[in-house]
Amino acid sequence: MTDETEVEEEITEAVDEDDSEQEPREPTEADHDADFAEDAPSIEDMFLKARRLFELREQRDKDKKAAERSETEYRDYEQEFYHALSESPIVGALKLDLGNGKIVSFSPRETHYGRLLDAEKAKEYFKARSDDGEMFEQKVSGKRLNELVNERLEARQQMPPGIDYRSKYAVAISVQD
Repeated sequence: MTDETEVEEEITEAVDEDDSEQEPREPTEADHDADFAEDAPSIEDMFLKARRLFELREQRDKDKKAAERSETEYRDYEQEFYHALSESPIVGALKLDLGNGKIVSFSPRETHYGRLLDAEKAKEYFKARSDDGEMFEQKVSGKRLNELVNERLEARQQMPPGIDYRSKYAVAISVQD
C-alpha cells in the first residue's frame, strides 16, 4: 500500500510541477490552421459538396411529391376496390394467384374512430356514468373513445352526447410466397 501511495504522490507532484512551468494560453489562428490544414476541403471540394447537397434536396422534394401522389392514387383506388369488393358476391377475403408463386389475399376492413363534437356535453355524459376519470385523464383518451364508439356501433346504440365517429375503409393485402 505504501508503495502505491508514494507513486501516486510522485505522479501528482510531477504533474503539479509541469503545470506550474506552463501558463495556459488561448489557441492562436496558427494552431487552428495547423490542426485543420491537412483535412480542410478545398474551395472546389466545397463547391462539389454544396452542389451535391442541393441536388439531394431537390431529389428528396421530388420523391416526396411523387410519394404523396402515389399515396393519394393508392388510397383512392383502395376505396374504389373496397366498395366493389363489399358489393360483390364474394364473402370474406379474395385470394388470387398473381403469378411468380405469390398468393395474394384482399380482405375488406372497416375501422371506426371516435371524435369529440362537444367536449363539455361528452364530459357531462361521462360524469353521469362515473366514467370521466377513465375517459378524461388530461385529455380525451382516443383509445377508450374508439372502444366506446365500436361498442355502441356493435350494439346498434346511439352515440353519447358530444360524440360522433368517422369510418375508415381499407383493404388488407397479404402476400404468401
